[in-house]
Amino acid sequence: MHADRAMVRFTLAASIMMLPALSGAQSESTPKADSSAPAPGPKAAAPAAPALGDTTFPTYTLEIEPSAWFVAPGGKGRLPGSTSRQRFEDLNLDSPRFSPQIEARFRSGKWGVEASGMHFEISDRNAAQSSGGSLGDVAFGAGDSLSSDFKFTSVELMGSYQFFGETLSFRDDGKRKFGYSVQGLLGGRFYDVEQKVTSATTTDKGDGTWIEPVAGARLELEFHQAFTLDVRTDFGYLPAGGKESFSWDIAVGGTWRPFENFGVQIGYRQLLVRLQDGNDAERYEFDGAMAGLFVGASLRF
Repeated sequence: MHADRAMVRFTLAASIMMLPALSGAQSESTPKADSSAPAPGPKAAAPAAPALGDTTFPTYTLEIEPSAWFVAPGGKGRLPGSTSRQRFEDLNLDSPRFSPQIEARFRSGKWGVEASGMHFEISDRNAAQSSGGSLGDVAFGAGDSLSSDFKFTSVELMGSYQFFGETLSFRDDGKRKFGYSVQGLLGGRFYDVEQKVTSATTTDKGDGTWIEPVAGARLELEFHQAFTLDVRTDFGYLPAGGKESFSWDIAVGGTWRPFENFGVQIGYRQLLVRLQDGNDAERYEFDGAMAGLFVGASLRF
């Protein structure tokens, strides 16, 4: 009997002594919470979409747009000493050529400056004349063949200011879905033109340079920050005695940007001009247009 009581006491004591060990083993088997991790807070709210209003077109941007203009001259030309003007079509000078042109624009906020230029050249174009006449010192009769050259260079420098510009809608990711910008343009344009005619016996030419003030506007529409439609027009005029000029330039182009800094563009441009250099019989005239499609690239930095 005493032995049984002793055994019971021994068993109870051993059980009591093992409780701390069992408790420690259980705590080790249960993952402990990381006391260094911050307590979970309220879920962050999604960023609000930008507010409609003033446009957010990028500031401090430089765009360079080299292109090839498939252009042909049209109209009439008159050499000094001529009594009449001859159509470019009759001289076989109205054949289109891929000609280089380039435009560069720098913008800072609403202000900007831009420069552009193009050059066209065609030579040794032969054409039989349907009737007689004269171009400068070159006299010809019906059936005579004339060889003609023509060079045309135009360079522009303008300042720009954005009068209007808004972002009208946004995508779900907060980027611009549709926006527009209207800019005013003011600056000058320079021309250098040369026309030469050669018969079987005589060669004569007329040329001139002009600088005229120019004013215009540009409308830009942007879709999903990947497609841009650009419409630009300007007028130039300078009545300066024996050196007179008038011009109307209009260009419409579309640009697709597969990458943020690179795009491809296609468009149409027409430059109407009336240029006169000299007085009376010694006057050289070009009254016509340079028109055609252009394709090129757009680099944005």
